[in-house]
Amino acid sequence: MRKTNFWPGAVFVTICFPLLLAIYKSDSASGAGSLTSPSFPQKFTVNGNKIVSAQGVETVFRGLIPQDPVWQALCDDPDLMPWQEAQFQAMSEWGAKIVRLSVTPASWRQYGQAQSFVVMDQFIAWAGQYGMYVYVDFHSIGFPPTEQYQSETDDCFEAFGGQVYQTTQSEIEDFWLAVATRYKDNKVVALYELFNEPDRNSSAGNLDDWLLWRDYVETLIDTIRGIDPDKPVIVGGLQFAYDLSFASANPVRRGNVIYAIHPYPDADWNISWDDAFGNLTATYPVFATEFGFQNNPPNKPENGCTRCTGVYREEIISFLEAKNISWTVWSFSDTWPPALLSDKSYTPSESGAFFKAKLLEKALPVSVGSHDESLPGGYRLAQNYPNPFNAGTTLRYALPKPGHVTLKIYNSIGYEVETLVSRKQQAGEYSVRWDAKNVSSGVYTYRLQVRGVFVETKKLVLLK
Repeated sequence: MRKTNFWPGAVFVTICFPLLLAIYKSDSASGAGSLTSPSFPQKFTVNGNKIVSAQGVETVFRGLIPQDPVWQALCDDPDLMPWQEAQFQAMSEWGAKIVRLSVTPASWRQYGQAQSFVVMDQFIAWAGQYGMYVYVDFHSIGFPPTEQYQSETDDCFEAFGGQVYQTTQSEIEDFWLAVATRYKDNKVVALYELFNEPDRNSSAGNLDDWLLWRDYVETLIDTIRGIDPDKPVIVGGLQFAYDLSFASANPVRRGNVIYAIHPYPDADWNISWDDAFGNLTATYPVFATEFGFQNNPPNKPENGCTRCTGVYREEIISFLEAKNISWTVWSFSDTWPPALLSDKSYTPSESGAFFKAKLLEKALPVSVGSHDESLPGGYRLAQNYPNPFNAGTTLRYALPKPGHVTLKIYNSIGYEVETLVSRKQQAGEYSVRWDAKNVSSGVYTYRLQVRGVFVETKKLVLLK
């Protein structure tokens, strides 16, 4: 957790047809996870170095991290985002396929299990309504094997000296027992992240620390598996979940384990991305469960990232995608840096616009409930025609039953260009004409969403 105190879009002018078409085809056929619409929700498991769906499909998760919802919903703090369904609609419209449900020890303790679960249940329900998976995170910083935790205070938690991250092994165990009992059969809850950022004394990690941490998480996994034997668990690396270099030779000796990293640009522990976590992906799945960058000029390395030869934002995404590493970005707020929003109306900040574009590029078609595109009468979004096109193109879609429909166009960095449809529609087939005469040449995305039922994104190419 980072709570401390325009990149211009690609504009293709007088560009040749073959190059744009090559870009479109390359993006449309990108890597793991670019698959036909899977049924939502479904269970996941670990198979070798892959996260695999119940249908046997390799899955690379990509999504967003909102603020601790219990804190957000129950504390009267103007720095917090409004606790409302609109937040989940906005995250879905950004292309998120998974969101992190972070619960700090202070929230869990101050508001109690009963109130916390009311909020957590609502979080999961809203996420599922918009076709997004959830993974639960016990959001503390420190080293449970030695009961050392980072000191940070907030006025919302005065009853406990304001301490946000202070906890105990007993409290962590009780949290996971309660969570596993409540959500073991909930398929929207896909994963459990055991502890946010393991760190001991903020110094370079060593094998002894890793072995202590490994022994501790194995005991915690056994506790969870006694109740929920199926859900994969996420285990963070040392040094604030950056360094997994000891895991290859000394892995967690339990199955269904995913390893977590937080590769912030200022998390430079004199060890390369490959050595810290990249090499591990040859054997185990890795998930960047938290990272981001401050809003800096795009022609400079963000936050003094000494390992970056160019721009951190492009380098880290390229690295993660090349290794099929899942990722979620911090934070979907306007006040907790690095902030993805510039206001409480979900307007993207500079970094938010960058990640929104990346999410929309990689967005998978997701349906809520059973879905088979080969069956007549299903939800369908057709490829626009003609494509590529010069001034106008037609978008077609089909609805098997009534619903509230939005059809929007986005540019290459995730900004909304135009809303073509936003209303309730009856079952049937529809076609919509997009007049792009006032829009620059480029690769755009169009996104159909039927509220609570279906989401799908496709790309189109405008040539002038």
